[in-house]
Amino acid sequence: MVAAFQSTLTEAREATLLLHVVDASDARRDEHIAQVDAVLAEIGAEQIPQILVYNKIDRLQLEPRIDRDVNGQATAVWISAAKRSA
Repeated sequence: MVAAFQSTLTEAREATLLLHVVDASDARRDEHIAQVDAVLAEIGAEQIPQILVYNKIDRLQLEPRIDRDVNGQATAVWISAAKRSA
């Protein structure tokens, strides 16, 4: 299992874009995001562009949306895989 995780980390360093899937309904989601960001920094992948994909928005009664930065680039996508919304 550790070898598989190491392989995943190696792949992350070589990526041009990371999709970080987050449980939007988790009360500790910001803490989990910070933990992933810390691991990415440890492996030298902190500069790779990342889009946060917030899943399970149906649990929060939120509507699907895409957040964008000032340049129009997607920074976060809010979805519900269970309800197939995007």
